[in-house]
Amino acid sequence: MNSDNALRGYIACLLRFEGEDNDQALARIADRYVDGVSTVVDSIYALSFSGIAMTPRMLEDATGYRADQTGLAPDSIGMYLDILGRTTEKLKLDDIGRKLIADHDIQAAMAALSYSSSSKTSTTLTLDDHITIGHRLFMERQERIRSGAVSFRFPWVRLNDRLPYVYNDDLLLLSGESKVGKSSGAHQIAIRNALHFPVIYFHNEDNELKVHMRRLAQMQYEFDPKFNGTGLCYPDLLNNTIKPDAMLAAIARTEAITRDRLGDRLMYVYCSGWTPEQICAEWYRLRRQREYGLVVIDYLNKIEISHLIKARNSVAYAMDHTVELFKRQCGLKGFQTPCLLVQQENEDGGIRDSKSPYIKAQAHISLRRSPEGDSIALVRANDGEPGEIPAKFYHEYMLWIA
Repeated sequence: MNSDNALRGYIACLLRFEGEDNDQALARIADRYVDGVSTVVDSIYALSFSGIAMTPRMLEDATGYRADQTGLAPDSIGMYLDILGRTTEKLKLDDIGRKLIADHDIQAAMAALSYSSSSKTSTTLTLDDHITIGHRLFMERQERIRSGAVSFRFPWVRLNDRLPYVYNDDLLLLSGESKVGKSSGAHQIAIRNALHFPVIYFHNEDNELKVHMRRLAQMQYEFDPKFNGTGLCYPDLLNNTIKPDAMLAAIARTEAITRDRLGDRLMYVYCSGWTPEQICAEWYRLRRQREYGLVVIDYLNKIEISHLIKARNSVAYAMDHTVELFKRQCGLKGFQTPCLLVQQENEDGGIRDSKSPYIKAQAHISLRRSPEGDSIALVRANDGEPGEIPAKFYHEYMLWIA
C-alpha cells in the first residue's frame, strides 16, 4: 500500500466540507497554502506515525488547517477506494473511514491507519538473529571509535569519564536552579557536538538575538580562549552603546569561523508556545529528512501543556505525559536519537513540578553554583558512575569549564 496516497486520502476525508468532493478539497488545500498538500502530508505523517494522538486542535496547530468534522459528507469514505484502488487493505480502510465519520474519533482513525500501514512489518527476532545484530552494532561502534568518529560527548572530560557510554535512545536530564546557567550549558553541549554531527536545538525561552550573542561569546572561547581585545565577551555584547568598528569586525570574523566549523550541522528551532506534540512532530519531520546525533530541548518548564493540565487537572500528569512523549521519540525504531532535556530545579535540589524526568532519564546532570564553588554533578546514571566534579561558570563567555 502506498502510504503517501493513503495519507492524502485521509486528509481529503478529514478536511472535506459539505458540498465538496475529494478533488475539490485537495485543490482548496493546494491553492490556499504555499507548500500545498505535501506540507500537510508530512505533518500528519509525523504526528500519526510517531504514535501521537491527533485531535482537531493539534491538526490546526501543526498545519494551520481547521478540521470541521461536522461538515464531512457521509460518502467521503469512497475516496479511499478511488485513491487506493482494489487492494488488500480495502476492507480495513473502509472500516477506518466509516468509524471516523460515524464516531468523529480522529484519534482512533489515526491509530488504525498507522497500524494498517505498519502491520506487515515483522519485529520478531530469534536469539541467533539478535546475537548477530547486536554483535554487528557493537563492532560498528568499535570501528567508529578506532576511526576517530565522535558520538555524543559532554564538553567536560571528567564528566565523560563518569558517563562513558550514551546510547542512541537515551534521554539525558540537565537541571539546575533558576539562572544557574542551564541554557548556556545546553547550548554549549549542542555546539560541541555539532562540531562533529548534526544537532537539533529546540529553545523556547531565549530568542534568536540572545542565542546569537551567547554563541558569539562561546565560540570565541571555543577557538581561542586567550584572545583579548575584541570585546566579544557577553557583557560587552549586551552594552547598549554603538559598537566600535573593531568589535563589529571581530563579530564578523567569529561568525565566519562559526559557519566554517559548524556548517549546517546545528539546526535551531524556536518553539516558544509550542506543545510537546508539536515539538515531537517537528523532531520527527526533521529526523525523516536527515540523521541527527543529538536533540536538545531547552527547556521543559516552558513548554505549553495547558491542554494536558485541563485534560487531567494535574500539572504533574501533564509533565509526566510530556516527558513520556520525548522518551518515546528518542527510542522510535529507525529514528533513535539521544535527547538532552533541560529542567529547572527547586531551591532544595528537587525537580520542579514532576519527578518524571529524573525517573525516565538514563542520566541526570545537575549544574550547581554556590559561594563555596561551582560544580557539575552526575546525580544519577544507569551506565555510569555518579559523582561531583569541580567546575566554574564563566559569565564572560556564558559557558561551563570543568
